[in-house]
Amino acid sequence: MGFANEIGRISKHLAVDGARIMDVVCRDEKLNISRYYMKPGNPFGGSCLPKDVSALSSFARMEGVSLPVLDSVLSSNQSHLDALLKLITSKGSRKVGILGLAFKSDTDDLRGSPMVAVAETLLGRGYQLSVYDPQLNLSRLMGANEAEMQRRMPHLAQLLRATAAEVVAQSEVVIAAQKCAPLEELATAVTADHWVIDVNGWRELDTLSWKYEGSCW
Repeated sequence: MGFANEIGRISKHLAVDGARIMDVVCRDEKLNISRYYMKPGNPFGGSCLPKDVSALSSFARMEGVSLPVLDSVLSSNQSHLDALLKLITSKGSRKVGILGLAFKSDTDDLRGSPMVAVAETLLGRGYQLSVYDPQLNLSRLMGANEAEMQRRMPHLAQLLRATAAEVVAQSEVVIAAQKCAPLEELATAVTADHWVIDVNGWRELDTLSWKYEGSCW
C-alpha cells in the first residue's frame, strides 16, 4: 500500500491517474501480483531498478512531492547488504566462495549486482575468494557491463572457477546466490566443516552435509 500510495501521489501531481498506473502494473500477473517479489533473500540489484528508484525520488524532490517510502528504498537495500556481509564475516573464515555473481540467474549482467558488492568488499578486506557463475564468459562482456567490471573487479578472471564443486572445495564459507549447479555436483565437495549461506531460498542445500544457514530464515 505504501508503494501504491506514493505512486498515486506523484501521479496526481503530474495530472495522471495513479489508480490506472497501478492497474497497469498489476496486469503483469506472472510477477507483480505473484509472490515473486515477496521472497526475502538477495538484496536487489541490476542496471535498472536502483537507477529508476533514484531517478523517481530525485524527480519527486524537485517537484516538492514527499515520497518517504521510495526515499528509503535504497538505504534499506544497503542495510540488507550490510547484514549479509556481517553474516558472512561472522563465520570466522577468510576463504569464501560465491555461487552466482550476476544480479540474477540466466544473465551475465554484473551491473549493480549485490554479489559483486559482496565480492568487492571481501577482497578489500583481504579475503580469499572464488566464484562460479555458469553464465559468465568474460570475453563476451561488453559495453557498460564490461566497463563496470574493469573498474570494480579488474582481476575477476583470476577468481572464476570452472565448476561449482571447485568453488566449494576451495572455500570454507559458500554464499549460494543462485541455483546454478546440481546438488549431486556440490555433494562431491561438501564436508561437515563447510558453511553455506543461502540467499536465494535454495532450501535443498540443507540436505547436504555442510552447516546451512539462510540469510533471512
